[in-house]
Amino acid sequence: MGRSTGEYFLPRDHVGRALSELLYDVPVSALALGAYFLRNDGFIIAGTPGPSDLIEAFRLRFDYPDDAQEEFAILFNVDLPTNVDFDWFAQSDPPVTLNS
Repeated sequence: MGRSTGEYFLPRDHVGRALSELLYDVPVSALALGAYFLRNDGFIIAGTPGPSDLIEAFRLRFDYPDDAQEEFAILFNVDLPTNVDFDWFAQSDPPVTLNS
């Protein structure tokens, strides 16, 4: 994992290691992580936003494009809760721009 030149790289099996050693073989909720890590972000979404939009925002922010789907599916659970009684997003006022 380390080279004599001081460079480091992830081993080929880093996804499996992360799953077993960091997540104890239980994929983590992408929705929960997205809700936490993006809690102070603003979103521009057409239509009514929902939990799947939060998962997509998490994927974008943490660099899990479509070609990383296999890795994402190993590490993250994307199940959506069915008994939620709250709005996932609150509408924001338009941003204020200052004239200079």
